[in-house]
Amino acid sequence: AGATEVLVTSSNRWALMHEHRGDPEATFDSLLPRIHSVDLLLVEGFKEYAHDKIEVHRPSVGKPLLCPNDPHIIAVASDTVLSGLAIPVLSLDDIAAIADFIVERCGLERD
Repeated sequence: AGATEVLVTSSNRWALMHEHRGDPEATFDSLLPRIHSVDLLLVEGFKEYAHDKIEVHRPSVGKPLLCPNDPHIIAVASDTVLSGLAIPVLSLDDIAAIADFIVERCGLERD
């Protein structure tokens, strides 16, 4: 109780949890060096950061599309057909198509 860091480990993996304890939230730039040897990094959040993004848009939530005002959004995944966008629109339910888009965009090879 009261630990600022907790390490969870097993024979297959480990995870380190760090409590902010009133410190400012970590920035994307401060967290990125903690990632080692990856072919692809998927980021959730950090909407204001200038990295390629796929916007998840559900019109039923009642929020406007972000892509018209964010040039870093490269596609939209939605549960509704959207038209008139200058970027690809992917079905939120078609996980294979979303994965294919990411693999192609990043120049990766599929196993």
